Formats: sequence, C-alpha cells, structure tokens
Amino acid sequence: MDYIQKIKLLYNLSKDNNYGIAENEIVLMENNLKIKLPKILREYYLTLGNNENINNSFNRLFEPKEISFTEDKNYLVFYEENQGVVYWGINKNDMESENQKVYGNYDPDDLTQDWFVDSETTDNFLLSMAYWNGVLEGLDFSANYSNDNGIESNIIKNIEDNFNEIKGITKQQSRFFTDNDIEIIALTFDINNNYNGIYIGTNNEKSYKNILEKINIEWDYRSDKDNE
Repeated sequence: MDYIQKIKLLYNLSKDNNYGIAENEIVLMENNLKIKLPKILREYYLTLGNNENINNSFNRLFEPKEISFTEDKNYLVFYEENQGVVYWGINKNDMESENQKVYGNYDPDDLTQDWFVDSETTDNFLLSMAYWNGVLEGLDFSANYSNDNGIESNIIKNIEDNFNEIKGITKQQSRFFTDNDIEIIALTFDINNNYNGIYIGTNNEKSYKNILEKINIEWDYRSDKDNE
C-alpha cells in the first residue's frame, strides 16, 4: 500500500472517494507564488486535503491560500503544530524533486534559521502527521499515557513484542507501531532515549479493546471514558 491507501485504511475512508480540495485552489496558490507545488504534496492536497480529522484534529495542514515562503524565501511552509510552536516546510532547492525531504523549525519568531530534517520524504511526513492527528483524537477511539519520569521498560517491550513497528517515518523522537494498519500506537522518548509517552488511536472498536487489553496500564485519557 502507498501512504494514501494506508491513511484511508486507518481512518476507515472509502478507497474510491476523493477527500481532497478543488484543484483551482491549488492553481491559484501556485500562480500567486509563481511555483509548481511538488508532486507528492500536490497529490495529497487533491486527494485528502479536505479531511478535517486527518489534517486538523491537532497539528494543522495549511489551506492552499495560507502556504507561503519564509521571509528569506528558502522554505515553503505548509504545516504547523497545534500551538504554532513548530512549522514544517520544503527547501526551495528541493522543489523540483518528486518526493522531497520535509524540514521542521521550532522557532516561530524566526523561520530563517535552525531548520532540521523531520522526514526524508514528503509522503512519510504526511503519514506521520496522519498518525499523530489520529492518536490525538482524530480517530474515534484514542487513549494516551505520559510519565516524565520514564515509562517502565517492560511496558515498552510488551508493545515491541505484540505490534509491528513502522520504521523510517520520522527523524523526531518517536516510534510508530500497528497490528493490521487499522490502528496506530505512537511512543515518544526524550534526548536520553527515556520513553515518556504512549498514544493510541483507531476507528475500530474491537481493535481499540485489543490494544487496551495488551497494554494494561492506567491511561491518563481514554475517549471511551469521556462521559464517565
């Protein structure tokens, strides 16, 4: 499966339906910026760019009219973290590539410095954002647990033993796991490789219950306990 098929499967979307924005919105933006949007990113906007759960339940994909270059014209910015602390973009020198690297920046006050490679390819970056937005309530069933003092190694090993890791998605301090591509488990860790967060999400109730059974911890948040 390609990345769009994986996202549609995770979010339980029709394989045949289009959830994208109108092409004229892309063309207008391209004309205004005098660019041609890179192939993979353009494909994503036209196929999935209009789905709120995937693109705006936590971190946010820019609308075409919001896409712009940084002040120094070196990066085309198209995604932001939910509090506007992190921005993501494509280097101007990579614009002609089909599936370019995506860079992040933690300094919203000065986007001309300190860009880092978040994902080696655009499709992997978009997949990772779909994963994060999914576990952060973009999917119907979600739960999370955090511990700044570190998560016990036996809990991490249990996840590693019972789920399949999706490797090579991001260079950030996180790992992703799944069972049948209809659920996602995200682990976060600090600079010392101490695990500090577990996030899960799925649109399948049976899969959700299976994850809760396999990862038997006292969750900080569970979507199924919202009304209790």
